[in-house]
Amino acid sequence: MKNNYFFSFLILALISCSKPQNQNNITSISLGGKGISNLSEIVESIDYLLLDFPKSHYMERPEKVFITDSVMILTDHTNTMNFLVYDLKGKLLSEFSFYGEGPGKTTSIIDVAFNPFENLLEVLSINKIMKFDLTGDFIEEESLPFQPNLFLSLNNNEKALFFPYYASPNLESLKNKKGTFHFYNNENDILSEKIFDLPSTPSWIEKNAMVSSSSRTDIFFSLTMLDTIYWTKNKSIHQKIYLDFESHQLPFDMVSPYVDDANGLVSLMNREDFIKKYRYHTPTLHYDNGLISSRFKSGLFYGHFIYHLTSGKTILIDKFVNDIDNGMEKFLIKNLKDNIIYSFYQPDEFMSKLRNESDQFKGMNNNFTKVAKQLDSDDFLVLAKYKLRKF
Repeated sequence: MKNNYFFSFLILALISCSKPQNQNNITSISLGGKGISNLSEIVESIDYLLLDFPKSHYMERPEKVFITDSVMILTDHTNTMNFLVYDLKGKLLSEFSFYGEGPGKTTSIIDVAFNPFENLLEVLSINKIMKFDLTGDFIEEESLPFQPNLFLSLNNNEKALFFPYYASPNLESLKNKKGTFHFYNNENDILSEKIFDLPSTPSWIEKNAMVSSSSRTDIFFSLTMLDTIYWTKNKSIHQKIYLDFESHQLPFDMVSPYVDDANGLVSLMNREDFIKKYRYHTPTLHYDNGLISSRFKSGLFYGHFIYHLTSGKTILIDKFVNDIDNGMEKFLIKNLKDNIIYSFYQPDEFMSKLRNESDQFKGMNNNFTKVAKQLDSDDFLVLAKYKLRKF
């Protein structure tokens, strides 16, 4: 891993409101119960795709995945700083890295986003945003008069920006240790007033804390240990989605003393009573046609939820039995598009499953066994596409 100021160990992030009480712009979703039992309750089919092995820009698993109508972009921007572009059939189209010195290079990648309006990758570095095409060629860079740590490209030369409290351009928020969310027009160099602010608490480096609708008019934002997803529409708060983990809710006053004590926070989180009792949000936000999904930590494992913004229905996905093809019984959602969950696996995961449960798979011929039997340890990632049932 390339070390720098922003990624040395922990950064400060934020936590929000207390449990809502009949407020019109706040909705609450229940995440304290048991998740689905069988995968077939929410998924109707699973397809698998073996990705071409990159020649020189390996990654163990992508951190962010952007999917267009023609390509998949895999990024590992905080570990290897490598980027891979595939067509939708798994053929490798390009691979590159931006790490280094000189024009079009950087030793500090803070965040990365895909700009659909220009069909470019955008990389947030120190006081600048660098633009690259999908072959890795450097296009240009935009200087920033401040330092956000999360961003999203909008239309008309605008950006959505989040600042941790120590970098906030709002002096009152800086004084009160509150991070701030803003909109910024880089063409006119105009930064909006803060849209909202959040009291600080320690958190891990954020990977997928901000996502939007395809039009970029709806933006969803959250942070690790934040009990709320902020939904902004047309540059103002439209709704706050409160994540109610019920008896498993992590109290704010338990983590607030560790704002400046990373080691103390790690010790707290490793305590057996903490692991057994609490669930907390570790956002990997994705949006797809009225569905918003994210992730939470429960004990030693991760779970996911999918929330329907119109109907209010919530799917809780923790541990399940894969009764569709008897394959993997966990996933990490890396994208949600056209009602399909995208998750990536190492080939050894499939091979171990097939080997350790050989009696169960005896005589079985389905999508999982077909791909698992053809794998070896020298293969690259397997993409699993879970087609969701409509709900």
